[in-house]
Amino acid sequence: AIGLATTVAQADNFTAGLVNEWVGDDYTYGNSWVDRISGVSANLDGYPLPPILVTNVFGTHSGVQRDIAGDGTTDAGFNIPGNNAPTAYANYTVSAVIYPTVAGPNNGAYYGSQLIVGYDIGGAGQTDWGFSWGGNTSLSFVAGIGLSNGNDQGLNTPAVALSQVHAVALQVGGGTMSLFVDGAMVAQQTGLATEAPATQQGVIPLLSNVGANIGQVFPGALAELRIYTNSTVDGAALTAYLQTNYNFSQAIMLSTNTIGAIVGSNAMVTVSVPANVTASSSAVVTLTSANPAVTASQTITLPVGVNS
Repeated sequence: AIGLATTVAQADNFTAGLVNEWVGDDYTYGNSWVDRISGVSANLDGYPLPPILVTNVFGTHSGVQRDIAGDGTTDAGFNIPGNNAPTAYANYTVSAVIYPTVAGPNNGAYYGSQLIVGYDIGGAGQTDWGFSWGGNTSLSFVAGIGLSNGNDQGLNTPAVALSQVHAVALQVGGGTMSLFVDGAMVAQQTGLATEAPATQQGVIPLLSNVGANIGQVFPGALAELRIYTNSTVDGAALTAYLQTNYNFSQAIMLSTNTIGAIVGSNAMVTVSVPANVTASSSAVVTLTSANPAVTASQTITLPVGVNS
């Protein structure tokens, strides 16, 4: 019998140093969003319309998005207690899984783009950080940190496609700042005078401008946010894993017009892959049979980049 098949999920081998992980599957509408590692609550920021659940862009997973009102005065985001800021660590990595649907501002600074997570403290050289959507192409992720020499450092990714799942990671440590997206390191700056570990902020805005000192907020969906206490996690491998995990959990439909066939004969099978399933690795589906006489070990391998 030809029916529904799904790809096999990869193992999450990126847990060393992981201290916070907010996952869209764990969010209940109208409540705080609690991370599954340390139990830290991302609390609603006070506006009356809570973030909504998005269930149709991350495969079988859910995402979180500001309410569709989008007016900045009634739609709420989240505030994470400020003592969880990654700037409290000498080295850190922050990653997110994002689904953008519209271009953001054309601004090369994270504080001039649509904030995903982080904050700006007025004046240069502060212990601030964050990454946003828009950047220097309107279709980029842009990250920034304050430096101890009174300067700031920003990095932009190349432009990425709309209406697809993307994973981005900011990594800071040892005087180096790196930015990763979808399985590749795309920007890096070395020899930086990074700040000493500190938290100077009351809250960490997440999909929120409350306490951010940043005017615009990312309007798309977020499936996951992670914070690590190290800069040694492989950012390229991490973002590749996250992008694949939230793409290839999609269901792949197999169908055939052949009602019955002799064992050993051929049957035409149509494979329908969701349009937003794109990743850098192949996907394998396994064919099974209700007839025990038919060996359930036949596979179809979909090549890299198949999305229709």
